[in-house]
Amino acid sequence: MKLTRRSFLGLAGTGILAASVPRPVFADTENKTLPDYSFIQLTDTHVPDESGVERTGKVVDAINNFSLPYETIIHTGDVSHSQGNFEVMKKAHEVLRFNRSAYFIPGNADVTFEESEKYEPVFESEFGSCNQSFIPVPGLRFSLFNSQPLSDKTNSSVRGRSFDRLKAMLSPTMPTILLCHATGLPDFYENEMHDGWKEETLIKWSGLMEQGGVFAVLAGHFHRDEFHMMGNIPVHICAPVVGWWGRQTTFRHWTMKNGLLTYSTIYV
Repeated sequence: MKLTRRSFLGLAGTGILAASVPRPVFADTENKTLPDYSFIQLTDTHVPDESGVERTGKVVDAINNFSLPYETIIHTGDVSHSQGNFEVMKKAHEVLRFNRSAYFIPGNADVTFEESEKYEPVFESEFGSCNQSFIPVPGLRFSLFNSQPLSDKTNSSVRGRSFDRLKAMLSPTMPTILLCHATGLPDFYENEMHDGWKEETLIKWSGLMEQGGVFAVLAGHFHRDEFHMMGNIPVHICAPVVGWWGRQTTFRHWTMKNGLLTYSTIYV
């Protein structure tokens, strides 16, 4: 199927709420189903914003005392409101102390859209690698991707390096959940639609993900719950921790069971 901007965005209403692992991803494997697995996603804490600090402390406590099973925690960006400031990132890290393994992905409020490469080392000194893939259980891959360099605010060479990094992270092809902050999809706020990133960027990004076996994208940035499609891939946007626009603090408990990925919203 050849994607145009109209057809690409038109796919947004065709998905299902539970992401399923497509059969072609299993073409070279003996096992046709994945092991059960559960994890937690939180996003957009924006420390040291006043509501960010207060609510982040509460959500960390809720996660550390959470009664449902989960194996790991993933923060999908805007961990801090630092714009590359080390001291602010350090403050955010002091607040975000979990009892289990936790991974952090940078957002635009951490490393900016324009100068992400410049601030990545600062982020990594506190929160670990900005781009990494790991296998939490046999047959399933998590790819944590700093998507900010794909923005229209960067130049073609920065965008090209980011695409090369993503391609390497998604090799070899296997069932993958990709986690990032910004998706570049169109955004509706202030009662009007705002354009996303360039069509060619979205098409190339979705193409690389499909080739690599990505069957779900989990993201933040929009500060609300939303569901979209990026090409043929379901995109699940998580609501924030920070209290902007009157949002109640939430996080998500994700479960992979019988080849289906589903979530519950936990209010704090």
